Amino acid sequence: MVSERLPNLRYLSYPTSKEPGKIFRSALTNFKSLKGIAVHIIIFITTEIPSLLSTHFPDLSELKLFGEPTFYCSGTEMICKSFPKLRKLEMPLHYLRIDTSAVLMFLNLLEHLEYLDISGCVWWIDKEIIEKASRLKDVYLVFPDRLT
Repeated sequence: MVSERLPNLRYLSYPTSKEPGKIFRSALTNFKSLKGIAVHIIIFITTEIPSLLSTHFPDLSELKLFGEPTFYCSGTEMICKSFPKLRKLEMPLHYLRIDTSAVLMFLNLLEHLEYLDISGCVWWIDKEIIEKASRLKDVYLVFPDRLT
């Protein structure tokens, strides 16, 4: 099992939308130094993975959600409360709409955030978002074809 061979793994990618089994969930808690994870948004929203991560890895600093769901993401507050030490948040999800209040929540509540990629999610950017995002080292809000 990977968690036994690499207990000090710092970044894990779970590259499928197939629900993780008991073995994976158990193994996840065996990592000692996990600082980041990439996971399909369906798995993130519909399983207990966020709860496991926030309980066992309170210092998680990188989160990448991927996939192409066609539903609205309501997990903004859960991400902010569960992972307050995030430094890097990537959600380059096509066709996923995140409204300006959700973007502002990320920018206001994730005080350690340095990198934000929600390039496939945001359909409207206002002055307040631009001002708040200016503190970040890297920020990706829109696709180049949406810039005006």
